[in-house]
Amino acid sequence: GLGISPGAVVVTAGQCPWADRIDVLTGLVGVARPGVSASSSVGSVLVAAASASVTSRERLRAVLVAAPPAVGWALAARTAGLVGVVPPVLLRAAALPRLRSLLPGLPASSASALVCQALRLPGGDPVSAHPADAAVVGVVLVSVVSSLTGATVESLAGEAA
Repeated sequence: GLGISPGAVVVTAGQCPWADRIDVLTGLVGVARPGVSASSSVGSVLVAAASASVTSRERLRAVLVAAPPAVGWALAARTAGLVGVVPPVLLRAAALPRLRSLLPGLPASSASALVCQALRLPGGDPVSAHPADAAVVGVVLVSVVSSLTGATVESLAGEAA
């Protein structure tokens, strides 16, 4: 019979709301996913995803879909306190273009509202987004803070390099 060899990458669309939403956000629906890394922590995924977001949306997606869903959902809370070291207006201006290129599946109005929400800025109507949206926007914001301040993502996240 047909079997899947160990280590094979399998698309599991529809089976994992976390990874399915990441696929939509990155515009990579239907692309094979790496297996979930059960040993991932919120800090290690934050560091890897923020670093990957500097390179490409494909790398960002690969890191995020390999995260266990519970780790992915926790990213929004973990990133919330890490973005206040840069003036909000500067961070918003730098983040929005990067969000548009990394997350083509995130409507522009949602991106702007989520950035304002993360920075506690007035941003119009509250956004009712998928919980993964805030998590991924938070990861990108940490990456932008890193590039604006010169601080490493590891130091911002409190993770050993």
